[in-house]
Amino acid sequence: MALRPKNWERFQHYKQRCPPWIKVYRTLLDDRDFMCLPVASKALAMMLWLLASEDSDGIIRGVPADWAFRLRMTDNELLVALKPLIDNGMFDDASNVLAECLQGACPETENREREESKNKPPLIPPSGGNTVAKAERKAKGTRLPADWAYDIKHEALAAEMGVSLYEEFVKFKDYFIGEGKLKADWNRTFNNWLRTAGERRNRAPTWSRK
Repeated sequence: MALRPKNWERFQHYKQRCPPWIKVYRTLLDDRDFMCLPVASKALAMMLWLLASEDSDGIIRGVPADWAFRLRMTDNELLVALKPLIDNGMFDDASNVLAECLQGACPETENREREESKNKPPLIPPSGGNTVAKAERKAKGTRLPADWAYDIKHEALAAEMGVSLYEEFVKFKDYFIGEGKLKADWNRTFNNWLRTAGERRNRAPTWSRK
């Protein structure tokens, strides 16, 4: 297997191989293809250039497992970072063997997501306008927890509306737990309940409020 950096012969000129340093030109900062690479790929490129400097033709020979060992990386880390370098022409694979390794170098999460997407049923457009959006909103709701309790903001609202917080709280829980209704925000639902109770109280005749 052989891997060779892009334009190696233009930038590295040594009479003796395995020099203590290599040339990195400042124009690299203006190389859009390189600068758009993932950070891991850019870091790997520098280390691969050092390996290439050991060969008279600037070719990195061997297998990815050997390169990973020398660079103190796992095989998967090296292959994942190397793929963008190959895809963007930063390095040439002279053996065509590396492509097979790269195909299996995707992170486990990516493979899992790909498998899950295969098993998902196809989406069927609904016949009724916002049916899907309504179903999604309903699915996000939850039942009223048995231990749900009001807070100080509800106390202030109940006082403002002139209703008994405790009495309305008992009615509220009995109704929603009994009905099993789903709501996305129970705090706001109780606020609406208190406001409605206050409006009913204000509409009732004065003698019936006593």
